[in-house]
Amino acid sequence: MPIKITALRVYDVRFPTSDESHGSDAMNPDPDYSAAVAILETDDPSLTGHGLTFTIGRGTEIAVSAIRAVDFRHISDVLSREEALEMLEQKREGRAEREAFLQREGYPAYVTSAGWLGYDEATVRERSRIALAERWEHFKIKVGIDVEHFSAFDCICVSGTLENRITEYADHLHEHFVHPVQMRAGRYRPPSARRLGVEFKSASLREFSFPDGPVWQRRLAR
Repeated sequence: MPIKITALRVYDVRFPTSDESHGSDAMNPDPDYSAAVAILETDDPSLTGHGLTFTIGRGTEIAVSAIRAVDFRHISDVLSREEALEMLEQKREGRAEREAFLQREGYPAYVTSAGWLGYDEATVRERSRIALAERWEHFKIKVGIDVEHFSAFDCICVSGTLENRITEYADHLHEHFVHPVQMRAGRYRPPSARRLGVEFKSASLREFSFPDGPVWQRRLAR
């Protein structure tokens, strides 16, 4: 029996990362890492869909309104169901071997959270030392004027290669996800279960919802 979508819940979730300059760069000196979170409920209580649109705080309400307004049928204007299936079938051979390789060796990544623009020099040095001890080989440092699961999906199912590819990793806010990204020695490991890994913990949705969550109510009351 086909699964039927029964409801859409949307959240404006914001984290005050600007307090410690996490995510800061020349264009966004004081971002609050945030997301417009969409949760699809179905007639199967055990099956829900989770997605998010990343923002830097200001303007998240626009993304929330857009999610509520769009019915997503426009996607087939660019890529039909048949075309998408054909692309996946082209790389079916070797898929299991590529997945096993990523589980074993990981997808190469670079870390951004060692050198945000708002960090002082001592913080950059300390975070870089920690990253080197964790066997990171690639760093992104903000000096002036950014999804791991989709990178793995591309390698396994679409492009079939790691050549000239590296994915981004930022070591912030993973504690708020039900299934956080797993990194070892600077390489991303795909999830063992079939999921995107963007499901927020219910407590985090409650605490950091803007502007009515307890975290923002306390800050707005200052």
